[in-house]
Amino acid sequence: MGQDGGLLAFKPSGSPQASEWIRTGIEAGGDPLKGSQAFGKLTDNPFGKLVDKQHAEHPRSDALTKLNGAHLAGIEKLQDGVEQLKGKSAQRKQLNELLTNPGPSLEQRQGLEAQRGQQKDDIARKQEAISDLVGDCRTGRGGGHPGVKVQDFEPIPPDTFAQKLYDGTKDNGHYRIGLRKSGESAEGHVLGLHKTDGPNRQLDANTAEWKTNNPKDAINLTAAHIDPLYKDYSTFDITRY
Repeated sequence: MGQDGGLLAFKPSGSPQASEWIRTGIEAGGDPLKGSQAFGKLTDNPFGKLVDKQHAEHPRSDALTKLNGAHLAGIEKLQDGVEQLKGKSAQRKQLNELLTNPGPSLEQRQGLEAQRGQQKDDIARKQEAISDLVGDCRTGRGGGHPGVKVQDFEPIPPDTFAQKLYDGTKDNGHYRIGLRKSGESAEGHVLGLHKTDGPNRQLDANTAEWKTNNPKDAINLTAAHIDPLYKDYSTFDITRY
């Protein structure tokens, strides 16, 4: 859950645009020029569908956030129950020692073990279900293509941000870079990065698509782009498609 906690609570702007940019880029065979042309045609007509996708994504994120919160609350309750049982067990042990009374019967132990096994199975099923939903959400954010979480949300270091971006985007592919503000609102923004050994692209739905001749320039451009425009954002994550 820890790895994808940011994903569940993240409500980014520019997300559908980035998703479609990634999709068109992948389906263009990874060719930067063809990817730009395909995305350009998409935004020409009809752009309104991207706005609809933006509005539709927030309820899905909210639903996942609530489901994850309920699941974590259930685990916390179970852990509290275990601690209470430990306390009762200690008390029972003390009484047993005082009264030289035998411990729980075989039937009682079997019942307790069955109950504990059932609780563990229930937690595992819920974790698996949420993991599947998170995977579906990540695939949707990649325009229908599965992605790999390269880095969970980490602080944006002022002096080494470009290096962190470089380390997280070494493999060729399309990247979704999520920016998030601190606080409960989890307000965020998304950038796209298409990394190749040659020409590279960067997308910011608030500005434009930018192109460079090599990946190093693309990383430096992205870091320099984020610094003045998104100073209020404190953490970032990276997903590769």
